[in-house]
Amino acid sequence: MFQFKLTRSPSSNTERLAISNQISANLKPYSLHPDNQDREDHIYELCGVGSELQELMSAHPSSWTFGELDRNEGLRTGFITVLPPLLKDGDQVTSRQFLTI
Repeated sequence: MFQFKLTRSPSSNTERLAISNQISANLKPYSLHPDNQDREDHIYELCGVGSELQELMSAHPSSWTFGELDRNEGLRTGFITVLPPLLKDGDQVTSRQFLTI
């Protein structure tokens, strides 16, 4: 499981680079082309999307959170949860997003 501590300015390039480097290092054993710069750049861009999403959720007047992940779900169903359910003020507005294995 990946865990990252973010500061109050999650969009800072230094922090985003540190997080993307950590993700890249953790995923490297599973990559077909672990030293591909396009792969590194893509992970960095995904961190930017995550940062923008966090900023938008923080700035919205409603409370937006992600629901809990069922860590065993993929083992039972053949799916990987890509995103947990999205909640607005405690009410679910989108269901989990899955990736078929």
